[in-house]
Amino acid sequence: MHTLTSKRVAKFSRDFGFGGTEADQFERYVAANYLFQYVGDNVDLIEHAVLGGGSDEGIDIAAVVVNGKIVFEPVEIDELIAEQGTNSAKVVFIQAKTSESYDSKLIAKFLHGVESVTKYAMKPQSVALPPRLVDLASLIDRIAESGDKFQDSRIPCELYYVTTSSNDGRDAQAELQVTETMARIREIGAYSEGFRLRTHGHEELAAKQKERHGP
Repeated sequence: MHTLTSKRVAKFSRDFGFGGTEADQFERYVAANYLFQYVGDNVDLIEHAVLGGGSDEGIDIAAVVVNGKIVFEPVEIDELIAEQGTNSAKVVFIQAKTSESYDSKLIAKFLHGVESVTKYAMKPQSVALPPRLVDLASLIDRIAESGDKFQDSRIPCELYYVTTSSNDGRDAQAELQVTETMARIREIGAYSEGFRLRTHGHEELAAKQKERHGP
């Protein structure tokens, strides 16, 4: 891992009481910084947003946000949109790797996970998913079926592949297995036209941390 990032992850983990491996701590550090406006310094919310494990299909962190609030159950969506005529929604998928390089195979796996969750959301039971991802898909499903309640005809979605690299990862983004998977996700038609993959290294991660701490 990038030296300065490693120091920051270690301090963050001490401050928040996160244990586990360096990779586990990095996932929580990324979740806290990229989702700060939704999870704040709430340890439980940070932990809940992290899906990391053997059956995460390459998705380390995920968040479904409705009217500026992170949600974990379909009933929460119903409650948030019941009293308002116009509502907003957003889905965030993140893969967090301590590596100082980009791995196109891991990026493709991450995108395949996003594709599978999205397919399941549009047509439940259409693919086999582990329970945590079924729960995630059910949230996207609820937003999709309540489309008349939201201001966007398609669901805004942010995709991040976060590393501690010193470059922007554009070469990895151009790999065929990555571009083809992105094309398949777009073909599903669930997400907004601005749907794209962002590959971030340690500079972008440091910028997110600065945003989190404010001026």
